[in-house]
Amino acid sequence: MRYFKPDALAARILPAWLMWLALCPPAAQAAIYKWTNADGEVVYSQIPPPQGREAADRLRPPPPPAETPEAAQKRLKALEQRLDKQRKARQQAGKKDEKAAERARIRQHNCEAARSNLSGLETKTHPLVPDGHGGMRRMTAPEREQKLEQLRADVDKYCG
Repeated sequence: MRYFKPDALAARILPAWLMWLALCPPAAQAAIYKWTNADGEVVYSQIPPPQGREAADRLRPPPPPAETPEAAQKRLKALEQRLDKQRKARQQAGKKDEKAAERARIRQHNCEAARSNLSGLETKTHPLVPDGHGGMRRMTAPEREQKLEQLRADVDKYCG
């Protein structure tokens, strides 16, 4: 196998070639001019118009003026403040969303519980309830009707 070994000529040409490459991009950045010639035709060229023609319109805008360090610091500070406000707004929105989701979960749980309780009470005519002394007793018809009204109101409140 043969490997490339630079000789003395290549070692001298390589730096010159690299220098030429480094200088080419600025030449590619040449301005483009636009003017109207004597025949009324619009001419685009990298060469400025001949003397005696109208002032050339450069198609590329001039570079922006240099910014002072004070103006740059002021602009940076304004950007930082705006970013901080946006962060705080996102955090607050996230907290509101979390609270709303938690309220929705609680409401859903309460809805399911109210429907389950209402369904259970509607199927039983005289359910057992605690008597307050450690024992159980049967619910009376008026107590059952009152409890059914309360459960229906809970279903409307949490599910409707």
